[in-house]
Amino acid sequence: YNVGVFCFGATDSGKTYTLQGSKNESGVIPLFMDELIDNLGQKSDAGGISQDPSRGIQVNFKMRYLEIIEEEITDLLSDEAFPRSATIGLDDVEGHTVKDAVWRAFGDHKSFMNYFSRGVQSRNTLSNEFGRLSAKATSILTVQVIQSQYVGGNLKIFNSY
Repeated sequence: YNVGVFCFGATDSGKTYTLQGSKNESGVIPLFMDELIDNLGQKSDAGGISQDPSRGIQVNFKMRYLEIIEEEITDLLSDEAFPRSATIGLDDVEGHTVKDAVWRAFGDHKSFMNYFSRGVQSRNTLSNEFGRLSAKATSILTVQVIQSQYVGGNLKIFNSY
């Protein structure tokens, strides 16, 4: 399954507030991720959620957060002091993808929010530091859900969203 959420509108119309929320009220993205994690099973700090322990089924999450400003792609979850630029390229497994973008594994809502907040902070810093208008920036949050199971001692991935 694939889900896309798009927000567009005039400056100061509430796009960012709707998606991200505030300190007092969660936005669409944190609320959705909380429901997704809760509905897939028991939370785990190890980066995975056990959906059916008797069958050895696990659900793992990973995310990346990018920003595009004037055709330049920036990795908002990079460990570098200034988020690094990323490029689009062809990968043997993923096909067309953003190369050099960092994927971060998480297993609970708190770790998701830590990464998400970090990306939001990088996004805001970039927009302010270079004097670019936020109206020209597009951010893309990608969350991948991977279901896997050990079969005959080998890990088999049977669903990846």
